[in-house]
Amino acid sequence: MTEAKTERIEARTSPAVRELIEKAAKLEGRSISDFIISLASAGARKTILEFNTIALSEDDQAAFAESLINPKPVPNALKRAKERHAKLIEPS
Repeated sequence: MTEAKTERIEARTSPAVRELIEKAAKLEGRSISDFIISLASAGARKTILEFNTIALSEDDQAAFAESLINPKPVPNALKRAKERHAKLIEPS
């Protein structure tokens, strides 16, 4: 089932850009609206995916995995800081 198209998006552009978009949409056999919405939604998905993805080199991947498998011991200073924090801050 296709979701109802009830929302409207408007944009101002130059005549040259409009002509460019019209030509591209026509070449693909699509309406201007369909062409713009298709490209904008694909770009939005790509942006969100890139924002939520962390890319690591092979060396960094190996170092990350190693730190998960064999974590370093917690330094005493950090343990003391955690204890001081627990005394000062009530859990929420």
